Amino acid sequence: MGSASVRLGRIQELALEIVTSASGPITVNEVCWRVVDTRGRGRATLVAARRAVHGLVERKHLTVRQERLSTFDQIIAIYPYKTEVPGVRQMRVDLLPLAGRYLEESARPPRYSLPRQEAFILGQGTPEELERIRNTWDALRDRLYSTLGTIDASSALKRAASEAIAWGLGTLEGIPISAPRGLVRIVKDLEQAGADASTIAMAEALRQVAFPRPNVERAALKNQLCLLVNHKKNAPPSLEGPFRKWLVQEAPGYCEELDGTRGPRVRLKQITRALLLRDVHSLFSFVSRQQPG
Repeated sequence: MGSASVRLGRIQELALEIVTSASGPITVNEVCWRVVDTRGRGRATLVAARRAVHGLVERKHLTVRQERLSTFDQIIAIYPYKTEVPGVRQMRVDLLPLAGRYLEESARPPRYSLPRQEAFILGQGTPEELERIRNTWDALRDRLYSTLGTIDASSALKRAASEAIAWGLGTLEGIPISAPRGLVRIVKDLEQAGADASTIAMAEALRQVAFPRPNVERAALKNQLCLLVNHKKNAPPSLEGPFRKWLVQEAPGYCEELDGTRGPRVRLKQITRALLLRDVHSLFSFVSRQQPG
């Protein structure tokens, strides 16, 4: 008898139904919490649900893929379930949408400039990826040098080409040249300045190789998170001052008396230590129905 024909347990059937009826991507953590919401009995059910999902994967009813979150909307929808503590889950459900609104309304400049974000992304690349990036840059660099000799020194195109060369020399060739703009902005400048189609295509090819969209989104997300929480090395996380002050005003039910000098600050510590932990940057396990065949 094949493993697929073996009768499923009640929790496995419920987990399978939850995955099947999900309107979008769903994580293992969320499936398990939805089982708890349906059956009750807290941690015992949560542990049983994890075993059930693992069994469904082993028996090829479900498949799992691992991805990192890349937008704050994903954090709002997915991160609350990455805990085994009901109170922490509920706190994240309540407060993460407020954090998202703070990011939308905040006039604070980003912690890291676009060039620094690009440097961060390149720093995560493998040797093979970096070699492919340099090869793509070599072709564009030669094209830009030939362009510089044929255009007016005061033109916008010459300025854009010069900035592109400075970016490549400083970022990829290790020459101590500061490029005030990142490559993403430089590609737009070349297009707006009237560069020919071939140059624009080569610049866009370099951008796609060096900065794939998921990597850019994750770097931007990291920048957003820096406006909310300070993750110091070897120290508990702490809310950034402006966000903490804003949260005290917007969520008095959670933060009563936290902006004064009297009374315990237990609630603030709970929020600080659990709202956004370092594991927000980790891989999340998404689960879906196993496709036949």
